[in-house]
Amino acid sequence: MTSNTKETASLVLRTTDIYDGSLTNQTINIDLINNDIGQITEAGAKIIWRNINPKLLLGDMYEKYTKFNLNLCSFSARKLNADLTDNMLTYFISGLPWSNQAYSLKTKGLTSQSVLMTTTINADTTVGDSHVVNTNTLTFHRPNGNFDIAIEILNGLDNYPNEYLSHQTFVLDIVGCDGYQCNPIINNQELPRNNIDHRLNLPSFR
Repeated sequence: MTSNTKETASLVLRTTDIYDGSLTNQTINIDLINNDIGQITEAGAKIIWRNINPKLLLGDMYEKYTKFNLNLCSFSARKLNADLTDNMLTYFISGLPWSNQAYSLKTKGLTSQSVLMTTTINADTTVGDSHVVNTNTLTFHRPNGNFDIAIEILNGLDNYPNEYLSHQTFVLDIVGCDGYQCNPIINNQELPRNNIDHRLNLPSFR
């Protein structure tokens, strides 16, 4: 029986990997964390993970595709015992070379950010909160070198939240885009998507 499961790479982004304090302190309660792994500012609402190697991340998919789809599979966060008065949050992601994802209705131009997800966070207790996310598919071109990933969290008024955010984890899946496979024989070029390459006995991609 043939499996329909596609080859997938997993990217796990955790604030605890950046935070260099005691992990028993569940709130990121300082204004600035900055080290080789990443940076956390704006009371936990702006997070950067540094120096991600695309060849190691994507494995042999790196040479197989020129475009990839990224999906957020799950998100978890500790709830805050704090006065988070506007907990309708939008998570913006940047750092990858997006394909058709970065149009801004506000500016009528392109932006470096794409919307990863929207959610609400309950600020009443410190009990953990997690979500299985059905999110937009974000498409990006194959990165040429190491890159940083940034996530910026804004409330319903397009401002940073009014209180510290606790630790968060994002689990993302990456798969190669159909129709953007590379020809491993002819200079790593994309395969034709509207016909059949008889020399390699390859199917049509539509």
